[in-house]
Amino acid sequence: MKNQEAELQAAREAQAKQLREFDDDQEALAKRHLYYRDHSEYMREREKVREREAKEDAIDRAQEQRELASQQKQRDHARGQADAFLDQQAEEMLRTQERHEPAHFKISLGAATKKLEKTAAPRRTATDVENLLEDEEITDQSGTKKRTLVPINFDAAVRANLTQEEVEEAQRQLARDIPNDKEGLWKWPVSWDHLPEKNIDKDIKEWAANKVLELMGLQEDMLVDAIVDHLKSRGGPQPLVENLAELLDDEAENLVKKLWRMVIYYSETEKRGIK
Repeated sequence: MKNQEAELQAAREAQAKQLREFDDDQEALAKRHLYYRDHSEYMREREKVREREAKEDAIDRAQEQRELASQQKQRDHARGQADAFLDQQAEEMLRTQERHEPAHFKISLGAATKKLEKTAAPRRTATDVENLLEDEEITDQSGTKKRTLVPINFDAAVRANLTQEEVEEAQRQLARDIPNDKEGLWKWPVSWDHLPEKNIDKDIKEWAANKVLELMGLQEDMLVDAIVDHLKSRGGPQPLVENLAELLDDEAENLVKKLWRMVIYYSETEKRGIK
C-alpha cells in the first residue's frame, strides 16, 4: 500500500511538471501526445485513469471507516467494562450498608409508612373547603368557645404519626386561623411555592366557575380564566378585585375574599403537611 502511494505521488509530480512545460501549439503540430493524435482514445484512457483513481479512493475510505469502527468498538467495550465495574461496586456498597443498617430503623420506617397510608385524611373537594371555611367563620363569629390546641411540629417524622383525627383537627384549626376581614386577608403572605397548580387548575377553577355562574346567571369562561391566570402569575387580591369589578361590581370584593381564603388554605395545608 505504501509503495502504491509512492508511485502515485511520483506520477502526479511528473504529470504536474509536464503540464508546466507543455506547449500546446508545438504538441498540436507534432501530435506526440495521444490527445492530439487520437482524441477518442485519449478520452477512453482518461476515463480508465479516473475509474482507477475512484476505486482507490473508495478503498481508502472503506479502510478508514473500518479503522474508525474498530476504534469505536474498542471504546464502547472499555466503557461497558467501566460501567459494569461501577454497577458492581454500587451493589456491593448497598449490600454492605444493608448488613450494617440497624434492623429497628427499617421496622420503624415501615410502620410509619403504613400508618401514614392508613391515617391519611380524605381529600377535601373545593366545596368541602368552602364549607369548612364558612363553618369555622360562623363558629368564630358566634363566640363559641374553641378547643385549646397543642401546637404541632409539622416535620415529616411527626406528620407520619398523626392520626386522621389529628390531621382533620389541624385543618379546622387552620381554617379558624385564616382571617375573615379584608385587611387581614390582603396582608397574609401567601406561600405561592406551596400552592400546587392542580389546586388552581381543578379545585379553584371549578369553584370560581360555579361562583361566577351564581352571580351572573351564565357561564363566563373568560372571567374564570382571568382568575386562574391571575393566581398563576401570583398577583395580589386588590388588583384582582379591580379587574373583576367591571363585570361583578360590588360582588367582586366578596368573591375575592372567599377566593383568597381558599388560596391561603390550600397553600398552608401543603406547606404544613396536613393536606
